[in-house]
Amino acid sequence: MLLGNEGTARNDYFTYHIEAEFTYREHGGQFVEFQGGDGAWLFVNNHLVIDLGGVTPFHEQYADLDRLGLVDSETYTLHLFYAHRNSFSAVFRLRTNLELTSRRMPTVNPAFD
Repeated sequence: MLLGNEGTARNDYFTYHIEAEFTYREHGGQFVEFQGGDGAWLFVNNHLVIDLGGVTPFHEQYADLDRLGLVDSETYTLHLFYAHRNSFSAVFRLRTNLELTSRRMPTVNPAFD
């Protein structure tokens, strides 16, 4: 149980952020696909490439990285922001063939460990 969900069976109304790096491979068929029913935004190299903003029914978007004008063998940053805003269901599916790495590991807090 997290903050504000006492007395309920699950956690609602939360946000999530993923930050990772990847190396672009030209014509490598690299992609990111997100499926969800709440707000989700994906940025590659600080450019918005997937926008599922707002409380919506289930949607999916597919980003073909070969269409983004990236440079072969360069390293780029990926940011995914997710906002769970629907109290009766949550759909979160992230699919990619990128080799993601992270320089920052999440901090551990004993209150939520």
